[in-house]
Amino acid sequence: AWVARVTRCRNTRIIPNGIDMAKFKQKPMTKEELHELRAKYHLTPDDKILIFVGRIGPEKRVTELYNAVSPVMKKNKHVKMLFVGDGPAHESLQKQAVETGLTEQTVFTGFVDWKEVYRLYSISNLFVTASLSEVHPMTLIEAAICGVPSIARRDDSYLDLIEEGKNGYLANSDEEMTELIENLINDDAKLHSFSQEALRISQKFSAENHVNRMEKLYQKVLELYPARLNDLWNEHLLD
Repeated sequence: AWVARVTRCRNTRIIPNGIDMAKFKQKPMTKEELHELRAKYHLTPDDKILIFVGRIGPEKRVTELYNAVSPVMKKNKHVKMLFVGDGPAHESLQKQAVETGLTEQTVFTGFVDWKEVYRLYSISNLFVTASLSEVHPMTLIEAAICGVPSIARRDDSYLDLIEEGKNGYLANSDEEMTELIENLINDDAKLHSFSQEALRISQKFSAENHVNRMEKLYQKVLELYPARLNDLWNEHLLD
């Protein structure tokens, strides 16, 4: 996220990241395209897809994420895990899939061009991440743009991205994450509701919104400088 800093007040205003939604989402996929893409990765219409997008590295806690989703997958053969990306933990994660007997339920795409990531979100039901090293992850915004709810480990970087009980959940532990994933992925009505909320919430992260908020902040700095700079920290100033 962009951080605007005024040293006189030793304080910050955080402007959430924005995405060019039209460029990212391009055009809605047809039912035929969705079916073909699932078939490409040996996914059936009955499968529920968990997706992680990002660097497959230890700092993203991908091993811990797989440990969290594995119990859910073992209980239901139609729950599949889709890892999108590449990184130094890729090979060890593949070995983990073999050791847990979940190779048939796990898909490793390797590196995928950004323009194609939208398509993979579009066949997925739930975005999951156990990472605790984020700043303001674009992947959760991308997922929301595609109507995909999210479950993540509780961290300040997710607070404005996940509205708990509306478009996802924040787990206090990896064990709680397992429970939350299992409950949500098996509740079709709640998944649909969360998907609609994800689409609604994603609108505040458009590139246009980002630019408008940045412009408004600079205008306010000029307007309030120097005597009223403390007014910048009014939480509704940029609404």
